[in-house]
Amino acid sequence: MSKQDSATESKAILIVENASYEYRAVRKKLISRAVRQSALGNASMTISSGDAIGIVGSSGAGKTTFARILSGQLVPSSGVVSYLGTDLQQMSNENELGFRRGVQYVFQNPRASFDPRLKLGDSLLEPLKSLKILGNHQNIIDQTLIKVGLDISMIDRFSHELSGGQLQRMAIARALVVKPKVLIADEPSSSLDVSVRAQILNLFKDLTDDEDMALILIAHDLAAVAYTTKQIVVFSAGGIVEQGSVSEVLVAPKHKATADLIDASIGI
Repeated sequence: MSKQDSATESKAILIVENASYEYRAVRKKLISRAVRQSALGNASMTISSGDAIGIVGSSGAGKTTFARILSGQLVPSSGVVSYLGTDLQQMSNENELGFRRGVQYVFQNPRASFDPRLKLGDSLLEPLKSLKILGNHQNIIDQTLIKVGLDISMIDRFSHELSGGQLQRMAIARALVVKPKVLIADEPSSSLDVSVRAQILNLFKDLTDDEDMALILIAHDLAAVAYTTKQIVVFSAGGIVEQGSVSEVLVAPKHKATADLIDASIGI
């Protein structure tokens, strides 16, 4: 290992080594044997503080499966995921609490992310309490809402009272209140109209510039990822087929899946 590789690894927050995931396919006949199908194969990635990584690919390419493995929502069928040097499957309760604080997830549909019976202030307070975050919780919530461009008074509203864009900002705020080391956003703007989508992407871009954390942005829209992130990882057929800086990948794509995404983004 070179000195540069060793230094990079020492700064790593999340390391994924040869992660694969298989699921049991639906049986076509009642008496047929169960068949396992691969959703992800031998994917590896190192995520360090300050990284802004876009994960792109067509539907079914494996990008969401990979993101859920990163966040601990799925356990890989094989391979290792480690957080700050500790295997997720061998963590103590204390280390697991640190992982849950350190890696936060923003989902595609914000309306499905909030309990409609709770005021939004209570929804933001819940992770602070459950993850045992110290400090003045109200101050933390107020500062975070300002950071994402929302009025503090919105904590007294319910989710149905906000627009789609406002609610997605609220979902981002809920992830940020615990000061994560890694923020994973899975198609966070795809359900929004064009103007609101641009606002959300600008928010992510500002966060990567201002916050000491890593951003993982999953999307099928290459243009959105190219605008927001610094590195691009291309998934196809359940695996990583290309990765590099935004300029490297866009100027000289090496894989057909990447070229197809570029053509789609410019309307060819």
